[in-house]
Amino acid sequence: PSGYYGQTIPDTVISRSPQESVLATSWMEILPDFSVLRGYETRPFDAMAVTVAHEFHHGCQFGGYDALEAEFRNQRLQSWWLEVSAVTMEDIVFNDVNDYRLYLPFFFSYPGWSLRLFEGSINEQLHPYGSVIWGKFLTERFGQTILRRIWEICGETPGFNTFDAFKQALSEQGTSFDREWAEFLVWNYFTGSRAASWGYREGAFYPEYVDSQLVPYDQYPVADTSSATGFPHNTDELAASYMAFRPPPSDTPTTFHILVTPHRPSDFEQWMLVTAGIRGTAEPVVHFTRDILSGPINFADWGIFDQVLVIASPFKEDPKEERLDRALSYSFEVRDTLSGLVTATAIKKVYSNPLDLSAGGDAAFQIDVARADPVPVALQIFTIDGQLVRGPDYGDTGDPMHKEKGRTLARLSWDGTNDARRTVASGIYLALVQIGDKREVIKVAIKNGR
Repeated sequence: PSGYYGQTIPDTVISRSPQESVLATSWMEILPDFSVLRGYETRPFDAMAVTVAHEFHHGCQFGGYDALEAEFRNQRLQSWWLEVSAVTMEDIVFNDVNDYRLYLPFFFSYPGWSLRLFEGSINEQLHPYGSVIWGKFLTERFGQTILRRIWEICGETPGFNTFDAFKQALSEQGTSFDREWAEFLVWNYFTGSRAASWGYREGAFYPEYVDSQLVPYDQYPVADTSSATGFPHNTDELAASYMAFRPPPSDTPTTFHILVTPHRPSDFEQWMLVTAGIRGTAEPVVHFTRDILSGPINFADWGIFDQVLVIASPFKEDPKEERLDRALSYSFEVRDTLSGLVTATAIKKVYSNPLDLSAGGDAAFQIDVARADPVPVALQIFTIDGQLVRGPDYGDTGDPMHKEKGRTLARLSWDGTNDARRTVASGIYLALVQIGDKREVIKVAIKNGR
C-alpha cells in the first residue's frame, strides 16, 4: 500500500564482535502487479526486474557487508549510499530497462543539493535515487567491481565510513576522491544536448543543466555573489554551483583570473574550485584546487577556448555524519584579463587595427571600454576629412549593460561598412569614442583589396 516498487527490511541481527560491522538477515517484498505503474502497463516484468535487482542488493548490503552503513542525523539513519549503489545495480544487472533515468531529474534539477541529502521534502528524499549518477560515474570510470570494493571497505569498520571507503577504493585505482569529484562535476555538465563521446555512455539521454543554472558571463571585470534564490546559487557541501565565462576577443594571449571568497571563514579550507577549458564537445582541460586562500586561480591562454566553466563546490572528504552544511554562500571576482580591477572608466584595449577585410570572414575593429560606473558609451566612424561614415546610433548608446553588480565592460565594434552597410574603401578612418561626457579619437586603418 506504500506505492513503492518494493522494500527490503533488516530482520535478525547477526551477532559479531565489537570490532566488526553489524550484519542482519532481511526480508523483501515487491508489488504483486507492476502493470499498474505508469509507463510499465505493457512491460511489467521490466519494472519487476530492476526492483528485484535493487532490493536484492539491499539484502547483500545488510547480510554481507554492513547493515548500519548510514549516517545518523536528525534522529534517523540517512542511508543515501545504500540507495545510490542499489539504483546503480539496477542498471548493471538489467542494462536495457533504464528505469534509473526516471530519478535523474531529482539530481540535475538541484545541482546545489548535497550528495549526502536524504531528508526534507519529497524531492529531497528522492535526491539519493537521482544521485545514482555518482554510482554511474564510478562504474564507468573504473568498472563495476569498484562498487563491491567500496562495500568491502565499508564492512571492515563498524558504523558509517562511506567516505573512507571512497578514498581507499579510489586510491587503489591510482587516483583520489577529490580528483574524481572534480571530474564528476565536469562530466555532469556534458549531458543531454552537450553529451560527448568521452563522458557518460548514455549521457545524451540524461537531463542537462539549463542555461539559467549556469550563469554565463562575458563582460569583465566582474564581481558577484551567490544567493539563496537566484544564480549563481548557494550550494550545499558536496554539491556544486556552475558559472561559464566566455573569453573576450583578443589578438594576444590572455589569462583568466578568478578569486572566490566563502562567506564563512571556517569554510575556506573545504572549498574546491574546478576550472574546465571547453572547446565544443572535445574533452575539456580540467584543473582543480582546494587552496583558494593563496589568491586568484589563473587559467592561461583562455582565449583558445569557447568558454571556461568554473564550478565552486564545498568539498568535505571527512564530513561529520550528524551535520550537513547547506546553502553555503560565497563571493567571487573575475579580474580584467589584461590588468587589475579598473577604478576609472577608460578605453582598455583596441583590437584588429589595422582591419584587414580582404581575407573575408567576420573581422571587426573593436574597442573595449572598462567602466567603473555605468556611463553611456558610443562609437562613430568618420573619414580622415571629417565625413560621417557610420551614424551616432552605432554602438552601446546609453545602455548600462544590464549588470546589477560589479563593473562592466562595453565592447564597441565596427565591421568596416558605412550607414548603407557597404564596405568602405581602404584608407585611414577616425573612430570617435564617446564615454559619458568625454571623447577620444582613434585612427583606424582599413585594407579590403579595393
